[in-house]
Amino acid sequence: MKVIKTKAPIDVEHLQEYFSSENIIFDIMYYDSDIKGRTFLNYVANLDINFTLNLYQVSQEEKYELLYLYMKSTSLINCKELEKGLLYTILLYNNCDIDDLYSYAMLNPENTQKFIKEYGTDLLNMTDFIESLPITTLSFVPALSEFVNSELKNYDVVEDENILGKNVVNLLKDPFIFQIYDKNGSRKRYFKHYSEEYIYDDKNLYAFMVEHDVPLLVITSGVASGNVLFSK
Repeated sequence: MKVIKTKAPIDVEHLQEYFSSENIIFDIMYYDSDIKGRTFLNYVANLDINFTLNLYQVSQEEKYELLYLYMKSTSLINCKELEKGLLYTILLYNNCDIDDLYSYAMLNPENTQKFIKEYGTDLLNMTDFIESLPITTLSFVPALSEFVNSELKNYDVVEDENILGKNVVNLLKDPFIFQIYDKNGSRKRYFKHYSEEYIYDDKNLYAFMVEHDVPLLVITSGVASGNVLFSK
């Protein structure tokens, strides 16, 4: 794998080399980049390139803004550094075990707590969405439709199409996110738009979870086959 250290926007010559090869990854130096914040995220989302986000020398203020924009973005952004940073933050918000996850943190402890305090409502909505996924994934099994419809009567249906950023689904790729299911307090909210519509790069939630081998689907398959007893 060839690593090209670069800034954003990326030189045309490097992009031409990238799209003619399957063995290149960009190491984007955010500090040196000419585009920042929302413009940067839109740029990498539209390019859909394989890259790492190098945050060397980037200030806490810039990281703080970038993490917020990633959390609220209406575009799917494939960036492990931002994904891990948001995962760490939501796990800390939910009082989960983060002892082995300090390498995930984007912000220092003080700014992480500030972020949680400032954007607690967003983190709560993300938590509620993640907690709704067991019933959502069961709805993907036609044989369980009667059970699901009965259970959903106990849920508040959220119709708001702007209540979440789309990158909440990227968190599902990391098994650590499922620590949230060990906590109590689900408010039983069903996020209809985010659970049913084709909003994840023209995929619905089921197709996204299949593509990324989300572990929760394994449980769903077990329930459908009768090999797993599901309770939540």
